[in-house]
Amino acid sequence: MPFLREHNVSTFFWPDLASCHYSKATLEWYETNNVVFVPREANPPNCPELRPIERYWAMVKKKLKETKQLIRNATKFNRKWSTAQKKVGEDIIKTMMEGIPENLKNFYKN
Repeated sequence: MPFLREHNVSTFFWPDLASCHYSKATLEWYETNNVVFVPREANPPNCPELRPIERYWAMVKKKLKETKQLIRNATKFNRKWSTAQKKVGEDIIKTMMEGIPENLKNFYKN
């Protein structure tokens, strides 16, 4: 929330279907903080093609595995993850995210 407020970004939260994302306390928090989110009944299960974040995590994990080094502590993991994340590149992330509205429209039309 601080990032969104600081940058005045219009966005919505698209949770996975974990029950904690739709608990009474969480729903109240969304409302209190004016978080626009995808309601459970409109949230399609098992549609990774609609969730670019899943492709992003896969790309970062692939870069991480390419190091072929055993990571023994959280500090080293954070460093390796940060390096792997930078290798994916911001332009790829932006491209994936820009397609969300159109992908959703096409999904719900069919």
